[in-house]
Amino acid sequence: MIFNSSAVAFGRNETFSLRYNWIYKGLSALKENREIFTSPDALQTLGVGQNMKGSMKYWLSAYQLVEKTNPSEFTAFASYLLDPEKGKDPYLEDINTLWLLHWKLCTNPDLATMYYWFFNNFTQTTFSKLQILNALTAWLKNHSAKSVSQKTLERDISLLLKAYLGANTEDKSAEDQLENPFHELNLISKNSHDVYNCFLRDRETIDFRLLGFFIAEIQEFFSKGDMVDKPRDFTQALTEKHAKAEPGVIAEIKKASPSKGIIRESFDPVSIACAYEKGGAACLSVLTDQKYFQGHPDFIKQVKSNSKLPVLRKDFIIDPYQIYESRALGADCILLIVSALDLKKMKELEDIANNLEMAVLVESHNQQELDAALELRTPLIGINNRDLKTFDVSLKTSINLVKAIKNRIPITESGIFNHEDVKLMNENEINTFLVGEAFMRRTNPGEALKELFFN
Repeated sequence: MIFNSSAVAFGRNETFSLRYNWIYKGLSALKENREIFTSPDALQTLGVGQNMKGSMKYWLSAYQLVEKTNPSEFTAFASYLLDPEKGKDPYLEDINTLWLLHWKLCTNPDLATMYYWFFNNFTQTTFSKLQILNALTAWLKNHSAKSVSQKTLERDISLLLKAYLGANTEDKSAEDQLENPFHELNLISKNSHDVYNCFLRDRETIDFRLLGFFIAEIQEFFSKGDMVDKPRDFTQALTEKHAKAEPGVIAEIKKASPSKGIIRESFDPVSIACAYEKGGAACLSVLTDQKYFQGHPDFIKQVKSNSKLPVLRKDFIIDPYQIYESRALGADCILLIVSALDLKKMKELEDIANNLEMAVLVESHNQQELDAALELRTPLIGINNRDLKTFDVSLKTSINLVKAIKNRIPITESGIFNHEDVKLMNENEINTFLVGEAFMRRTNPGEALKELFFN
């Protein structure tokens, strides 16, 4: 699912979205005649007009049902699931098949750029066509080497919305519902004022086995080492500092927090990252949560492209998918919070991260949580000085808990604001810090870091 800026695809659908019978009809014809789409008999065999023939051919490729290098051959996915004679669900009777096809489309940026962008990058849940157009235009300006006409974009946006309008949407015609399968996923609805909603929520209709399929595909993606940069060694960066009793600073990049609201109005993650690196940070911490921290997944990509420091994705990680996602974004380390996970789950998530060559920072708030944290293999043991129930901060938390940490790297989090705080931690054999707010409220975060730890 690597996006190629020189390979964007818009307007190739001939203004038709995929219809219910096109996959069965197209694959059946292709099975009988591998050259059917160039055959003089194509229109008669397929039972469609010239433009629909082109659209059918395009969608078979866009949904990854035929091989990219040889579009006359079925992919393994198509052979297993959609083969007209031996496929498990050639008539799209199982809604899970639709979810799989949706996944295939949205992970094919070269041939389905509109769908890749909308479902992976467009973050608004309530929007108009114009808002989609403006956001897409801005994204293409920054990410594409090719220009696309506004008319083409408008046409593709309308087609996407029409294809995914939910089954219960009032203005979705009976003909559309009969012809287009994806209304069953109920991903998009529309009100009477031409405002759309995209529902990104848990769904009872999704079979839990689908997660295994998605994860398997992501694993295969990461197994191709030449496609993804190797993670930077987050642990080693801190180990080197720890061994020399030097300040190992994980400098945090965040705009807001649930307890403090907006921390930094003027927020540019790239300039902050560069300032931190210049100021002597060992690693970076990036918040991607949008609702509570006003972060964004793209911040990691931006930071990694402009800094040589390893990066922690400092979000609540509770699911395997988030780890694969973190790896895809470029994160070198993930955060596991003991208060949010049981020990079995933490070990499972740690194994996944380690298999992806990512580091793990495990965070505790009290002795009971620390005991659980020490059951993991990671050497990075975070002690958060903030009480999650009251939001009160006390450095005594680190002082009391660090006594139980042997042959690991204790990392104090929250409440470090001045030289006295740093000195107190050093006196208790803590020289690794995760600091955010103290830097974020200063005009130059990098200078603030240098002043606090190196002057």
